[in-house]
Amino acid sequence: MTDTKERYVTYEEFNDFKHHDFQEMKDDLKNLREDVTEMRADLRVMDTRLTNVEKTLETFATKDEMQLMLRDVVQSFQDDSRKSRQDARKEMYQALGLMTAVLGVLMGFLQYFN
Repeated sequence: MTDTKERYVTYEEFNDFKHHDFQEMKDDLKNLREDVTEMRADLRVMDTRLTNVEKTLETFATKDEMQLMLRDVVQSFQDDSRKSRQDARKEMYQALGLMTAVLGVLMGFLQYFN
């Protein structure tokens, strides 16, 4: 074993250790590094998935808002359509009444001149 005045051994000195306990510790550190690397990759994947879920939820919220807006537009159009149908019906009845009056006057002239 090497005596070092520092608290931690440098990487080169650590590689030089041939003692069984140090070799196991070195292998354990390698395994821990691999595990940490895998965990980082998993975290990146999870972050990406959460971002996608968030975007999907925003899209659904937008779709719901669009559906509400479309429903309001359709409702407004139907209300306008009802009003315009009622107005058209009134105008048609007025025109029909006027035509009836004109036809009555014409029939009166025809009977008068016959």
